Amino acid sequence: MAHLENEYLTKKYQKWDHFKDDDDDDTAIPATSKPTQYDHAGDAEITIVDQMLLTPAQLEKYKRMDQTKSEIWQIVVRKLRVWSASSEGAAEGDDAIPCRPYAILVNNIYPLGQVVSKKICDPPEVFPTAQEILALSLEAMADPPNCIPQHRPDKIVFADKKLVGELRLSYAALGIECTYLTESEGIDACIAELSGHLVRKDMASIGAVSEKPGLLSLGLTQDQVVEFYDTCAKFAELQPWLRLVERQAIQIDATSSLSLSSKPHSSVQGGSVYVSVLGHVDDPNTEDSLKGLALFFTRTDLQRRVLPPGQKLALLENAKLRRCAACDKKAAEDKKLKRCTRCQCVFYCDAQCQRNHWKDHKVNCVDPSKQSTEQKVTWGARELSVFFGNITAMPFDDLDAIDK
Repeated sequence: MAHLENEYLTKKYQKWDHFKDDDDDDTAIPATSKPTQYDHAGDAEITIVDQMLLTPAQLEKYKRMDQTKSEIWQIVVRKLRVWSASSEGAAEGDDAIPCRPYAILVNNIYPLGQVVSKKICDPPEVFPTAQEILALSLEAMADPPNCIPQHRPDKIVFADKKLVGELRLSYAALGIECTYLTESEGIDACIAELSGHLVRKDMASIGAVSEKPGLLSLGLTQDQVVEFYDTCAKFAELQPWLRLVERQAIQIDATSSLSLSSKPHSSVQGGSVYVSVLGHVDDPNTEDSLKGLALFFTRTDLQRRVLPPGQKLALLENAKLRRCAACDKKAAEDKKLKRCTRCQCVFYCDAQCQRNHWKDHKVNCVDPSKQSTEQKVTWGARELSVFFGNITAMPFDDLDAIDK
């Protein structure tokens, strides 16, 4: 996992010790205000674990409590929308490893519609055990909020079928029904409020892009987002920037078009694209440069990618290297490709090819006489790029989609 900048990791891990006592600006957010309908459809998929997590003393104590008929609690385990130092590595500084802390929310979803207890896990990067979740629910029964008498709920539900299987027998021993139910309305708002509370108290932080819209906002499905990031992970694991230099490229030919959704600009036609690596390094242990993948839709854009001062493309000197920027074909032996009269850098078979390519080419078509005379490296073409950086540079929405 990549390391996070110092500004996010300046708090000791013991910051969670007094979390429950430091709640002055936390407002109660209803988990839901509507009666809950049970979803037993997935009950057959639950594997019941034959284990009793209650001690005889706990059984005797909590069975004596009154039980409120029809009261439903939902227990949710979610990653918060913040970054903090994990228990691994240093407690602060460059050697600290960032994590999104797990939090347990115990919600009275009927009839009250409010959070009755919450806890940040210890260690924060580890999903809580069934024993920890049971303990928090027992604490909520013994010490409910707002001067409510001690009592047992009628039902406790989870959106995680594995937890249902691990805790059903223990809750059944207390006369509490334990089953599966999809997350109730308002959970996202509860997580957002709890995360904001930690940021306001300087107990955690968020990155510059953490709350920006992710790939789901572009119309992609969750499965497509997961597949994309899974492919990116495999690409990063192979580290092609150790074997290829940035001026090497691979041509990829697609025989059919692809449409991801019905939204505009969400489909691509079949044809050829060109890819190259970003951030070539000889020794990954000593160099720390930005890594990535660049994709070009035309050979011309690829060839014009980065032009050092005073350097010309070989095709401008050698007519045999020229190809049509639209259809990528070479000229017939008895014909010559026509040059763009404005930028004088690209060539076409005919006027039709030039019209077809103009939408893509116009962003790069610049009159050489109007270009800056400064002697510096400039981008010669626009490209679609994928960069590999710190995990903290990803939107929370995308990270949540991957986890699901």
